[in-house]
Formats: sequence, structure tokens, C-alpha cells
Amino acid sequence: ALLEALEECETSSPAPVTGGWSSTSEGGGSRTVLARTADRSTGAEFAQPLPGRLPPVAAPAAAPPEKGDSPGASPAPPQPRSVLWLSVAGLAVLLPLSFLLLTRGPPGSERDPGPGVESEPRGASSQVGLAREEAQRVRERHGAREGDTLWVVVLASFGVGDTAQAREVRDRLRERGHEVGLANSLVYPELRDGYVALVAGPYERARAPGELERLRGTVAGDAFLMRVTLRAP
Repeated sequence: ALLEALEECETSSPAPVTGGWSSTSEGGGSRTVLARTADRSTGAEFAQPLPGRLPPVAAPAAAPPEKGDSPGASPAPPQPRSVLWLSVAGLAVLLPLSFLLLTRGPPGSERDPGPGVESEPRGASSQVGLAREEAQRVRERHGAREGDTLWVVVLASFGVGDTAQAREVRDRLRERGHEVGLANSLVYPELRDGYVALVAGPYERARAPGELERLRGTVAGDAFLMRVTLRAP
């Protein structure tokens, strides 16, 4: 449409265009259009303004004033919903703190040994109890005494964190008629620290190799014979 309108203009040639833009009023100043000027310094315009009607340009809407911009404006009072959420958030912080204080107890109590007192490592008491159970077993059922040399068959080993699983395996084997127990380095110093051994026996030295072959065929194929010394924990 612009090209067709330009063809209807007069044939007089304007000055060569070298750049720049100038504003031209159209229709008695009711509308302003932009036309390239012949010379930026002189601001010369085309003989004919650009034809056609351009769509009106809407003025940008003024940005709404931000809260607190007007002088003397007082802050809005908190809404009930905001107060409710603040109360919930406060309870969420206070409840865990209250629970922590209740579980720890006052300084010097049984739950809180107080500064400068080292508490017993987690699992240490259970390992001592396990060693005592094994010492009691071999004393009552086999007549062993502290310092005696015993021959046991090691069927499996567990980490100290798997003591519950070791007890479960021991109980199952006992139900099947096997004389087994759980031991650690507290009762048999030859065992490796940090592990719980599932042992069968003890056996007399001459009988131990035969029991080892029997247990390899019925319980654990990788079982092995071990000489240990009984120590009362």
C-alpha cells in the first residue's frame, strides 16, 4: 500500500537522502509522522508527507504508586490470616525446642551427663553383654574357665551394626539343634575388633576337624577352625 501511494505522488524528485529523521505534521497538525530528511543539519523534509492514516499510539499507562510512597501514609494493619500464619510458624519452631529440652533433661540428670563427662559409645554396652553371654554359655555347657584354650568353628561374621541379624541367625541354628553362640574380641581376643562372630563349639582338639567338615556340609561351606582363649569380660 505504501508503494502504491508513493506512485501517486508528484514526480518532482526531492533532494538526495543522506540520513536522519524529521517529524512532519499531517492533516493540520492532528498527526505527526516521521520522514527521512535530506540533510540532518538543515532538517529539510519531503515535499509530500507520507500518505495514509497511521493507527493511534496509546500513551503508556502511568505505573501505580507503590505502597508507602505517599507521605504520611500509615502501614496497613496485619490481617487476621497473616496473624494466624505467624502463630503457626512460631509453634513450629517452639515445639521441637521444647521436645529437645524435655528429652535431654536438666544438667546433671541421667539423660544429660553434663560437660566434661564422656558418655558410653553407642553399642558398647550391647557388645559387652554379648561377650558375657558367650562366656556364660561356654562355662555352663562346656565347663570352660577363664584363660582356657578353646577350639571353635567360625560360621559367619557380622558388623557390630548387624548384631540383631546375627542374633536371629544364631536362634535359627539353635532351633535346628546346633550348639552355637555369638562372640567378639571382648571374650575371644583372637577375633577381629569391630565384628561379631557366629561360632560353633567349643570342641576338643581331636574332635574339632571332624565337626568342621560336618558344619561345612550342613551350615556354611566357608567355615573355618580357630583356636581362641576365653576371657571373662
